[in-house]
Amino acid sequence: MSKQAPVEPPVEVLLELRVQDREGFESTLEAVAALGSRILHSYPPWLAVVAIAADRLEALRDCAGVRRVYPGQADQAALEALPDETKWAVQAWNLHVSRSGKAGTPPARPAEGLAWDAPGHLPPDPPPAIQAELKRRSSS
Repeated sequence: MSKQAPVEPPVEVLLELRVQDREGFESTLEAVAALGSRILHSYPPWLAVVAIAADRLEALRDCAGVRRVYPGQADQAALEALPDETKWAVQAWNLHVSRSGKAGTPPARPAEGLAWDAPGHLPPDPPPAIQAELKRRSSS
């Protein structure tokens, strides 16, 4: 049995789109999704955050309707050029990227991929109704 090469995790990127209306926005996102990306957030009609394989970034840059692809922080000039109602989304993106420690990748989570009952970890608390029922049963 041959071993498969490890699959690279997708990178997250901010897209600045060049569309005029909601219809253009939606058709551009459909084309972006057809490249194998996953739309994580959308801010019509100018911005979207997507997860895509790193080897598909060039195809994403060439996609009709995509003005810029930011795998890292968006520059100040880009921020200034956007309408006021979308600047907050770019600022949030820049904050996300700065906190992740590595442009385009989500922040590491220490327990990522572990079972909820892995050694050294506690299971999650049950919902309040279940806690109350367990407490009632233990007191009987």
